[in-house]
Amino acid sequence: MKWLLLGVCLAVFLATVPCARAEGTPGEWEVTLANRQLDLTTHQARQTLTLTLKNAGKKSLGTFLVVVDAAVAGKVAYFGAHEKSDAEDPPALPMAPAVIKGKKDVGGYESEKQLVQFSGNAYILSPYPIKTQSTTVVLATSTIESFSRVAPTSTTANEVTYGPYSDMDPYSSARITIHFENNGTFSDGAILRGSYSRFDHQRVPNSGASSVKSFKTILPAAAADVYYRDEIGNISTSSPSLEGGRRGTTLATIFPSYEYLYHSGSQFLLNMRLVDHVMDDQLVQDLTLRIVLPEGAKNIVFEAPYGVEQQPNDLMQTYLDTVGRPVVVVTANNLVEQHIQDFTLTYEFQTWMLLQEPLLVIVALYGFFLLIIVIVRLDFSITKDVAVLARQQTSVILEKILEAHDRRWSIVGQYGESISSFKQKKNKDEFAKSRRSLDDKFKKCSSDIGKLGRALQGIDTEKSAKARVTELQKKTVSLKEVVDDNCTLAERLVSDRITKSEYLNKEKGNTSNVQRLEGEINSLVKALN
Repeated sequence: MKWLLLGVCLAVFLATVPCARAEGTPGEWEVTLANRQLDLTTHQARQTLTLTLKNAGKKSLGTFLVVVDAAVAGKVAYFGAHEKSDAEDPPALPMAPAVIKGKKDVGGYESEKQLVQFSGNAYILSPYPIKTQSTTVVLATSTIESFSRVAPTSTTANEVTYGPYSDMDPYSSARITIHFENNGTFSDGAILRGSYSRFDHQRVPNSGASSVKSFKTILPAAAADVYYRDEIGNISTSSPSLEGGRRGTTLATIFPSYEYLYHSGSQFLLNMRLVDHVMDDQLVQDLTLRIVLPEGAKNIVFEAPYGVEQQPNDLMQTYLDTVGRPVVVVTANNLVEQHIQDFTLTYEFQTWMLLQEPLLVIVALYGFFLLIIVIVRLDFSITKDVAVLARQQTSVILEKILEAHDRRWSIVGQYGESISSFKQKKNKDEFAKSRRSLDDKFKKCSSDIGKLGRALQGIDTEKSAKARVTELQKKTVSLKEVVDDNCTLAERLVSDRITKSEYLNKEKGNTSNVQRLEGEINSLVKALN
């Protein structure tokens, strides 16, 4: 003797018709006891069937046939079966997704209750004989407009019980209809007749009983930056969603990638839910899942936990993209809470491709600034301004003159260092060699300045720069004469041809001349800048 528990989740309500008999021999099973519960308390119809089976034959049987009415054979949202045991996770059969279209109300006013009608079979449809069976229909409320009676039938509060029935033949059928109140939030319920009145909704206590006033969404623990938007940009409490109405909403959040994305080298794996919890007792009639992968991803493989339809991959172009980012598009229909399961997506991606966009920005900025440099150096004027051109050329020559003067000025300082070293070491050969080297460098700088000064003759229209350069040369020659005199005095002092007191008196006079000439030269240099 075995117990078999079958669960079928029917979205909305079920309108059944007799099913054709299954071909072939179903086996020698005998159902000794069958209990069925139809849960019609929400907008989804849930059927739970508990069977006690007996093998009436002599051979072992490995399969058991479950018959579903032909009208809904391909429209079951969820189907599961497992052997009844004390285990927490008994062996389960695969699920099959589908949709069930129910018979909805013809429509009602805002203040009216929502009435629905369920049609089905009082007996359990089975290819096997059933010794004893019963069906319990659990309704949303105790308000029952009417229901079919197939004796024995009883009612208690919000339940209608059919049976028990004994010794039922295979494929027995007795049509029943139950008309009752159900203010559940149907995806396709009774359409509102007339216009919506906010005043009536506030004034009448039971107005809009079947409207969607609020819903609770359960998000993963790692969710962050959650936000909700509807048509007017925030949560609209002024107009609750009534049956037959549609409202576009956006619920967005951010998840850390380490919770769902794994990689080893260039191999990446994304593991997360195909559909997540939106509200309790949810029914997702149409689902479109778009997974945007990084640019350069290839060898993309999508694996779903159940049957879905994978559309051709798309491309999304966004900022700094070249060929575009691959987009995996998956569609599914009529999903319920049992379909909240994980999918896996594997792909290859070279991590160095992450540098592509920063490099594009760097190259673009480099090219932009290079273009600016070229543009500012181009002359777009129709005629050239001779005066401006002359000033530019004069400025270039003066810059070179000042550079040569700086080199010459440093040489003048080296003369003083050489004299000090000579007075200490008293090495005449070293001093003579150092002086000849400094004289050559000094003459070279003075010659360069002279050539540049002569180049100013045909350019400097105001003649002021040329005059200052000439004066600079004269003052520098005078300074060189004083420096030469200091060198001669040092040689005479070392050779004892003059006394130290005479040397100090003459050096003092030369120092005064050097300071005066330095001031005049600095004034000329400042004027040339």
